[in-house]
Order: sequence, then C-alpha cells, then structure tokens
Amino acid sequence: IAHYGDDFPLMQVIPLYVRSEVTDGPLEAVDGVTPPFFLTIGGLEVRKNHLRIIDAFQQSGLSSRGYSYVFCGPRGNSAEAVNEKARTT
Repeated sequence: IAHYGDDFPLMQVIPLYVRSEVTDGPLEAVDGVTPPFFLTIGGLEVRKNHLRIIDAFQQSGLSSRGYSYVFCGPRGNSAEAVNEKARTT
C-alpha cells in the first residue's frame, strides 16, 4: 500500500502473523513490478496449484489489459515447474 496505494476495487488484506524482521527492514519497491498486477503470496508448492492459477490468469484476459502476475513466497516443491510455466506462458 505504501508503494502502490490502496485504490484497488478487489483488494483484500488477510492479516497473518508476520515476522518482525520482515517489517523492520527498508521499504522499497521491487524492481520490475509495476501496477497493475495480480499478486499471490505463498510458497511455490504443489498443494497451492500455481500451475492452474497461471492457466486461469492466462485465460482471464487480464494480461491483455496490462496486468502482470506476481508470485511472492518461498521456493517449494513446485518452484521449478512454476518458473518454467511462467517463462513459457
């Protein structure tokens, strides 16, 4: 919100426990991430079904409307497959 604002009609904040070291560091935007974007936060794990999410994003037409898709989270057991699909989609 500090970098991109809160003017998103479907934005929902779901409060979760956040480690203090995550919020104590410097606040800076991520290079290459510009609005508008669709954001998913969570580990790149098979159980999260990110491959299906990438398919749904592609079919949604959001990309043609200027949206990008950003995944944020630790690498998990499907990180390689997710990265490959994202590169080739």
